[in-house]
Amino acid sequence: MTDIDYPSRLRSELAYRDVTVSTGVALRAILRNLIDVNFSSYKDQSGVFLLPRFQVILRALAHYRDPSAELMSALEASAKRQEKSILHRKSSVFYAAKLASAPDKDLAQKIIHDVASEFGSHEHRKTSFHSFRRNREMDNAYWVEQNRLLDLSWKDCVGASQDMFSAPLWLNSEQPQTSYREERIFSDYLTAEEYSFWREWYQGFLEGKPLDWKLQQRIALIDEPIWDAGPKAVAAEIERIRALFELEQEVARLKAQLGAAERTPKAALFGDNGGPPLEDAAARALQTDLSLIWKQVEELEEEIAKPSPSPSLLEKIAKTLWEISLRMAAYCGSVADGMIREGTKELAKAGAKWTARATAVTVTAQTEGVQSVVKAIWAFVKTLQ
Repeated sequence: MTDIDYPSRLRSELAYRDVTVSTGVALRAILRNLIDVNFSSYKDQSGVFLLPRFQVILRALAHYRDPSAELMSALEASAKRQEKSILHRKSSVFYAAKLASAPDKDLAQKIIHDVASEFGSHEHRKTSFHSFRRNREMDNAYWVEQNRLLDLSWKDCVGASQDMFSAPLWLNSEQPQTSYREERIFSDYLTAEEYSFWREWYQGFLEGKPLDWKLQQRIALIDEPIWDAGPKAVAAEIERIRALFELEQEVARLKAQLGAAERTPKAALFGDNGGPPLEDAAARALQTDLSLIWKQVEELEEEIAKPSPSPSLLEKIAKTLWEISLRMAAYCGSVADGMIREGTKELAKAGAKWTARATAVTVTAQTEGVQSVVKAIWAFVKTLQ
């Protein structure tokens, strides 16, 4: 590594790239040192030190991915808050708010170099524990580690043609081991339930598998009074946001299934080629239930869009949908029984065999979709109580 001028090489690469790439590379550098390798304390600092850092970098990342006036306002609030804090005002995370709100190549380069220097200092100090006097090995430890971090940022630049956050944070390089320190000063972050989202969130970046960006954007917009109330209040709000987000996803999937079924000719599921006859009472009831599902889903979407959804109404919708799903499941069972009874008579025909099977598969998928929505409703209602 000593034959390469790492700072110059990175500087040249950043000059060649546009400011969006420089900003993304700097944000990845900040993520590497999100749990500051040089921070020290005699007591747990998860709430005082880490939570504000999570807020700033989350907002910076969300605004970087999908800029909006709301996120800009949230970023500015974070910047003002950090500016007043002795712990944060000179940190790379503080600069993340400035960089995301006003991208600048020089600031991006400063952040990247500062983070690399922080890791160099950490390695220098670690090496000094094994030596009683300053020596060349200690000095080398600093430069080797600093250059290693600069090299990672250079690789981020080179690979920027793709979504750089889809690459593991440390690429193929070793992540510094600091667990011995974190167990003491960030014990709550490592073990407490109120930090479970943040552990999952950060692990996503480490593995190059970030959580859904739309979900991250919603969490980034949590109101300031909730952040001020502390980790437990933030965790409760995240749980509510996430439950609502997952409910919306389940509803979207169910609507896609129902829409696909509506686009399928009725004869493909009912009446012709081995399907249950249209005059069959169970088949008619199923068609009625499919219409009822649409009505309940529309009512559900209207309710969850409100600032304060009614838990009792949501529970009523869930109960109705669950009952429909049970009827649909029973219908699938009757189709399967019919397939067995007909045996060699009708199902020997290839078309009939396929159609009966398709009927059961289609309705089964919709049944599972309805039940997934019901479970998501119950999970969301729990967060409202």
